[in-house]
Formats: sequence, structure tokens, C-alpha cells
Amino acid sequence: MADNFCEQCGAQLAPDARFCEVCGKAIDTPPSPVVHPPDLPPTPQQAPQSTHRSKTCLYVAIGAAALVACVALIVAILMLGKWFKQPKEPTPDSFSTVPFQTEATGSIQDEGFLPAIDTPTPVPSEPIQAVRTDRDVFYCISFDRPVTLTVTVDADPDITDLSLRWRLNTKKDGQLTDWEGVFLEKISPTQFSYTFNADTWEGTNNFYYPPLLSESWFEFQVFLPDGTFQTEIFTHVTFFPCAQ
Repeated sequence: MADNFCEQCGAQLAPDARFCEVCGKAIDTPPSPVVHPPDLPPTPQQAPQSTHRSKTCLYVAIGAAALVACVALIVAILMLGKWFKQPKEPTPDSFSTVPFQTEATGSIQDEGFLPAIDTPTPVPSEPIQAVRTDRDVFYCISFDRPVTLTVTVDADPDITDLSLRWRLNTKKDGQLTDWEGVFLEKISPTQFSYTFNADTWEGTNNFYYPPLLSESWFEFQVFLPDGTFQTEIFTHVTFFPCAQ
């Protein structure tokens, strides 16, 4: 301060006095100068974000779109190929030409030797003219009942061999036995015949069937051994099996 005297009593004041030692008046001190912090350099603005990430995303999106387009094109081509695919012409099944392998005329054959034909084959000149049976019902026991069934066939004179296959079809539930095959015996230039014997109790039977069968249709069919011709399947004969 320029004048170090008390404003109240005029006493001289010490250079750093804060109050007058005579009258006790507080000495007004000039306000401390405000110290401003040094000017800081301006904060640089944040650099703009790199466009590398956005470009990468764009390339990925373009690649994904191209892949989806390729897959869709492939699927469309496959579907068009399926729609316009021409159906394969069916090949007609050829007849089995395997003859029976028998040791004696009339022996029972395995099913594997029978031609797999169930319906008549139309031909200009049928080699088989007629098929007859001597009865419509037969049994397995001979108590005043017939136990035999004779099948007679009228055929063309040029036919030297004829075959017959048979099976049982239960009337109650339609249970079927396997086909069994036999050769017919030629009894005249134009006739063939075969007699089935079902008498299991006497032991003279010449065909077999599973036990516990009920009343059944005796179904049979006549055909050429090479499989080139066959009749319809006859189902008019009834057979009464025995519980074996």
C-alpha cells in the first residue's frame, strides 16, 4: 500500500499489518489478483470415422445377394428339369421260361418253379379248350365223403405237357397257402388229368397244407410249363381240411 496509516486513528501501520495496533481497525487489503490459467491449446475435433467398415459391410451384402441369386437359379433349373422330364416307358415283363424240374409226372413242385402269372393270356389259338372237375366239394376224411378231386383238361393235340398249380383260401379270413405245382398226366391225344387225394387219415394224400385251416376254397390254375399260356384261377371247389 502507498500509505501505511490507519484511516481511523492515523497511526502508522506495519507493511503487512492486517489491523491497526492502536485502534484495532481492520485494514482493508486489496483483492488478490485473479490468476487465470494459461490458455490451453484448442481441443482438436474428433477425426471423422473411417469408411472402411461401411465399405466392408457393403461388399458382404453384395456377396450374400449374389450367393442367394445363384442358389435360386440352381433350384429353378432343377425344378424345370423335373417338370419337363419325360416318363420312362414301362418295359413289359417277360414270361418265365423255366420249366418244372421233376423226377416223375405229377410230383408236387416248389413255388419257385411256378410262372408268376395270375391272369389268362389271350392268344389267337388257345392251346387249352376246357377245364373240368368231377366234383365241387371234397374232404380230408373218407367217412362216406369224397376225399379226391380230379381235374380234366381238353387241350390242343400239339400240346405235350401241361402243369397245374393250386392253393387253399380260407373262407373265414382269406388266409392263403403257398402255391404248389404238379404236372398233369396225358391220358389221350387231347386230354390231360390229375387226381388230388386229401385222405390224410389213411395216409394216401398227395398234397399238404398247414394245420388248423378251416373250410377253404381249393383254387387252381392250368398253364403251359414254359409260362406262355395260362387259364384263369378257378375258385369254385370247396375243401374241408382236417386239424392236423
